[in-house]
Amino acid sequence: MTATDTPAEAKSADTAGAGALIGATGTLSWAIRDSFLRYVTIIARGAVESDGVTTDEAGAFVFPLRAASHEADGWHLSFGGWVHFTAHGGFLDVLVAAPEVILGPAGGVLVTHTREPGAPLLPLTSVAPAAPDARSGQLEWGPLPTRLLAAAEDHFGNVYPADTEMASLSVALRHPIHS
Repeated sequence: MTATDTPAEAKSADTAGAGALIGATGTLSWAIRDSFLRYVTIIARGAVESDGVTTDEAGAFVFPLRAASHEADGWHLSFGGWVHFTAHGGFLDVLVAAPEVILGPAGGVLVTHTREPGAPLLPLTSVAPAAPDARSGQLEWGPLPTRLLAAAEDHFGNVYPADTEMASLSVALRHPIHS
């Protein structure tokens, strides 16, 4: 999948395919957007709930790797956990659940699962093109700049227009063949 694919074309990496990396571990670190986090937690006095997600020393949410695959056109990485932001009695309600990142030489996309069972994945941001760096026995991407996609404007309450700069993301992947 590329950054220009429509939500209906986004497919989950949860099923092992020909390029699946069995036994891989890793993380996705993403802070959404600093102004969004400040607004929810300080200005709106809202709530941030999470499950299966930690935060790093910089305040980014760290999602654990569930599945990884590598094909000729790039990487498809699926992560677990969720972060839920609410404020204004539920009028602000943003969920980032089991995010997936598709990375390739031409760029990538960050997508999220939604609350509706069987619904297509929702593309949230484009991700700048990058090749992984091999460091300390793992592959690392980032920090990679991200920009909000038009499909996600409504997800963020139409506060940010398409192409708004969001927080950079970083991915780390460890697999026996890359150690």
